[in-house]
Amino acid sequence: MKKTTLIIGGLVSLFILAVPVMGQAQTNSELLEVAKDKLKEKTIQSGTLDIFDNNSNKVRNLRLIKMDENIVEKESGYFMTADYRDINTGEIVVVGIGMVSSAEDFIVGDIQIKDVKVTEEGEDQEAREYTDSEIQACMMDYIEKQGQFTDGKVMLFDKDKEKMRHLTLSELKEEVRRMGIFYSSSSKFEDADTGDILDIDISVENKKGKLKVKALRVRNVRKGLVGKDIAQ
Repeated sequence: MKKTTLIIGGLVSLFILAVPVMGQAQTNSELLEVAKDKLKEKTIQSGTLDIFDNNSNKVRNLRLIKMDENIVEKESGYFMTADYRDINTGEIVVVGIGMVSSAEDFIVGDIQIKDVKVTEEGEDQEAREYTDSEIQACMMDYIEKQGQFTDGKVMLFDKDKEKMRHLTLSELKEEVRRMGIFYSSSSKFEDADTGDILDIDISVENKKGKLKVKALRVRNVRKGLVGKDIAQ
């Protein structure tokens, strides 16, 4: 009985020690989600985070590379950073994001440029290496822009069926294939009208240091049930 009591006591002690750690992890996770949602909201119209740079006295058009998951707690609230690329200059821009807690949630406050890694003079912009996340961010920006005024659907002409398809993205594969200045990823879209599932390759070109979606190519179509006689 004594041994059992010791074991139970040990478990209780471990549980008490684990609670603050789990609470902090949950808080960080919530902060990240709120920040991501706010940044996404700010990129809906143009596909980029458009923010004024006081040092260069101009508006920068930024595309997200990655968010730093290390969140700093200060007296005024919370602070985190994210790395962006200026799509016009190729420079890496560090953006600071301030957040405060309200009665029920977290609120994003100031979003400001904290640092800019200046491009070296004479640097070959076209030879610049982009990460997989940057390339796929370009793809997602394109898809979101295409669906701005079509209820989130991408319109793509199907040459085989000679009709316009209204597609919704269901999956973007993580793999990025690289062929010189061209990159591509596989994806799956669903036809909103027929229920067909389309395997589509999205290709991106690195033209003079700027990423641009070149084409969406249909590789395979799997028939859906919409409009078909299911009994057959």
